[in-house]
Amino acid sequence: SYNDICGNFSAEYGGGISHYGYSPNGEIHHNRIYFNQSYDEGGGIMIAGELPVDPGILSPGAGPVNIHGNLVQANLGNDDGGGLRFLMAGNFPYEVFNNMFVNNISTHEGGAISLFDAPDVRVYNNTIMKNITTATAMTSNGLPAPAGLSTVQNSALLQATLPGGAPVFSNPILFNNIFWDNRAGTWAGDFVSGIGLTGDPLPTYQWDLGVADNSGLLDPVNCLLEVA
Repeated sequence: SYNDICGNFSAEYGGGISHYGYSPNGEIHHNRIYFNQSYDEGGGIMIAGELPVDPGILSPGAGPVNIHGNLVQANLGNDDGGGLRFLMAGNFPYEVFNNMFVNNISTHEGGAISLFDAPDVRVYNNTIMKNITTATAMTSNGLPAPAGLSTVQNSALLQATLPGGAPVFSNPILFNNIFWDNRAGTWAGDFVSGIGLTGDPLPTYQWDLGVADNSGLLDPVNCLLEVA
């Protein structure tokens, strides 16, 4: 709490803060997290369950964590989650509220926030603005991906632990958020179009939030959206 976390680089996850492994009931709040970079996921903040030695066993997850009152700005994730990434975090309650996620970049999905195997996330009272995806990661197919908040289908291991009828993707509760001017780029082999770069003849392509693999639909409530 109450830190400036600036200009750090991680060789894997969590350029600014890396909450990796089970450590329940944590708080990350009232920090300024900016100009950090990760070689892989979570440029600003990473919330992740530890990968078991046996990949056929479900990760124990990260344990419940609240993330609130932070400025998460101008971070770069060289895969998913430029600002905040949940990866195999598990079926715990995660509260993300009263933050500003602005000007972050992901080279794949979720310029501001990206979720995988995190089915109980509440995202509310946040400003999520001017984040970018570039479609340049090794895991990307070069097509646009949601630039504000992105989520995908749960793993089979996690899904098997959820109640019958549960969504097959990590479906966050979304309310009272401002999404604006989040830009999803397309990689054309030598240029990223759609994000407003000089010389790009194509218009900017706004994509505020979505399920990147089309495994479901999000349901934002009382949110200001430019393009869902």
